[in-house]
Amino acid sequence: MEGVKIREVRVIGVKVPRKAVWSLQRGTIPTHSTFTLVKLTTEDGVTGWGEATIPFPTIKPLIETYLVDLVKGQNPLDIEHFHDRLDRVEMMVMERLGFWNPARAAVDIALHDLKGKYLNVPVWRLLGSRYRDRVPMVKNVGVGDVQSSVETAVRLREEGYGTVKMRVGADTELDVARMKAIYERLGPDIRIRADANQAWTVKTAISIIRRFEQYGLESIEQPLKRWDIAGARRVIEAVNAPVMADEGFWTADEAMLLMQNGAVNILHLYLSKCGGLYPAAQIVKLAKAFDVDVTLGERLPLGICEAADAHFAAALPELKYPCAIAYDLNEHDLLVKPLERSRGTLHVPEGPGLGIEVDEEKVAFYSREESA
Repeated sequence: MEGVKIREVRVIGVKVPRKAVWSLQRGTIPTHSTFTLVKLTTEDGVTGWGEATIPFPTIKPLIETYLVDLVKGQNPLDIEHFHDRLDRVEMMVMERLGFWNPARAAVDIALHDLKGKYLNVPVWRLLGSRYRDRVPMVKNVGVGDVQSSVETAVRLREEGYGTVKMRVGADTELDVARMKAIYERLGPDIRIRADANQAWTVKTAISIIRRFEQYGLESIEQPLKRWDIAGARRVIEAVNAPVMADEGFWTADEAMLLMQNGAVNILHLYLSKCGGLYPAAQIVKLAKAFDVDVTLGERLPLGICEAADAHFAAALPELKYPCAIAYDLNEHDLLVKPLERSRGTLHVPEGPGLGIEVDEEKVAFYSREESA
């Protein structure tokens, strides 16, 4: 295996329609998953797949210009070396790390898929141990009226979800009424996570969170602007519900800054934003040192990234908060066999690497849609 080398790197943009959308306080999510896939092929014909859940036109030229030369001709088992080399190039071009994280993630996931196949082990084994074979998930209750919010929460509870994520920040009194109505209808049968997506000031956040808390609030996600570290610490000191950072960090340095300043209780980690499995694992180690919890999210991933998230979640020693990694809203996940789901959980794939088979006919079809 020491002589194994990557022969070919393909970068593929796809545009997959979504079956439904929901609204945040700042607008409605896109109608398509316009994402980037990376396919690595070794000299002996083994393939590994990766995915970046960020709009394709911004990523494909970046990977082709800077990342292809860093992996082509290299041993796919040397994942840490890839990140070291990319760090040097990104620092030279951008003068700081993090901007290229989605592109980095697509290649990193493909390298892990390859490495698992060569070693004949699942990706979770490359990350350590498997602590669970099913990953608890949370699903969204988008911005809306009281009745539709309750109806969505009731349906999700019937499907087996123990937590819903309610999008808030557009209308304070309506948000409180929605939270209250869901709590009164479902009580302790379901937990409610509120996601403000950076909507509030410190004063407003403290006031609203305190009102939410009487209705069984599980946590509050990104209540303030991502840069307001001092404000996040003030919110944490003033409320009981744990505060979750999402938009507030991409890199280990940014996560460290939040934790050093007591400005976060939970890190909502995205593989695409954080640079893939290897950098994300470094963030988890830092979080453990600061006694900060970690959970996972993703931007409506297709099947490749969804599988990577499932393996990563399986390897987390602690997972107190369900993951926002599988929404079932894409028209197709680009897999021959979709990942299995049951009662609000995502099953961790079996088999070497990511444990999936990519449907290359569907990839070709949706890549034509993107180029049209």
